[in-house]
Amino acid sequence: METGMHYSFNILLHVLLVSLVLLKCSGEEFLQSVTDEVLAGNYTIYHIKSRGQLRLELVSHEGDADIYVSDSELRPSYENYDLKSITCGVDVIEVSSKMKRPVAVGVFGHPFYRTSKYTLSVYKLPDLDVDYATLDALYNSYTDDSSENEQDSQKSNEDHISTEDNPDEESTLWTIVITILKILFDILV
Repeated sequence: METGMHYSFNILLHVLLVSLVLLKCSGEEFLQSVTDEVLAGNYTIYHIKSRGQLRLELVSHEGDADIYVSDSELRPSYENYDLKSITCGVDVIEVSSKMKRPVAVGVFGHPFYRTSKYTLSVYKLPDLDVDYATLDALYNSYTDDSSENEQDSQKSNEDHISTEDNPDEESTLWTIVITILKILFDILV
């Protein structure tokens, strides 16, 4: 029974995490976009005052522009930044709602290209107050307890002693499920 319950818990946890990701992506709101260019080795600086969790998307149309973000530096650069994305394609950064505003954004023109032309878009994401560290700790503590219980169960079977299911374990599982469903309900309503 415990193995089945562990399997069900794993499936439920994965479904809830995927649901949170989908809700996060589906509830975004387009705020603003700017199309500009930056010369090789230079920065163009923007300041974003919008509150909440944001997604910044930098698309290079010509050349290669990179993005550096900071809530403590007025002119973020490759030496001073809090967040960065330096890919050779679309650069995406999620700005936490906990970062101070205004957030400074530095768009850097890669030195290999004389000019980098780009579009910088800002999206507001729904504020999901999900503590992933707590979910991870709950998951790991459940899997640790489950493996201990499986070992105990195997010992009991060897000794021909049966054990009853632990009702506290099931209660904890339902508490977690109800809490997560409540969060999802609050987001949808």
